[in-house]
Amino acid sequence: MQIKNLFEEDDAVSPVIGVILMVAITVILAAVIASFVLGLGDTAGEVQPQATWNFEYEEANTDSYDFTGNTDYGSIADGTLTEGNGTLEITVSDGEAVETADLYIRGDGIYEDTSDGATAGTAGDATETDEIVVADIADVSEDEFSASEGFTIPVDDNYDIDLVWDTGDDSSTLDEDKGPEA
Repeated sequence: MQIKNLFEEDDAVSPVIGVILMVAITVILAAVIASFVLGLGDTAGEVQPQATWNFEYEEANTDSYDFTGNTDYGSIADGTLTEGNGTLEITVSDGEAVETADLYIRGDGIYEDTSDGATAGTAGDATETDEIVVADIADVSEDEFSASEGFTIPVDDNYDIDLVWDTGDDSSTLDEDKGPEA
């Protein structure tokens, strides 16, 4: 075999490489198109807010029944205010602003204001629930929370909650907390 012929006889290698490249490109294009057709390419969605949360439990003052921003939840726990009830103040301690419409409190040992038209500073009733929409809390008037802003809810001392960010399309647990007796 001569060296000159070695460089001139490469007909078998080029067509094979060309076919392999064409098949690979076709497979990649088919995968990309299939992901969009099946809806897998549209799942990027929104990114959860990056914020640090602070939870502070305070036992109820059973003498005055006055807690949660001066709102009287005198009928908490089916009309019996006990030393096992209190308030949980939840605030953004650091990070970006979070829209109140996308925040939920989910879990056990939490209460919501069920009186008609109760606002902060007025008397109201509370009923145990497993979910609270933060934007519906009487003393929340902001569209979003920034650092040092937050809200207060009535809770049992054995509460177990998740602070959830839920846009309807995307959902994530931002933080969680448990009561002192949980």
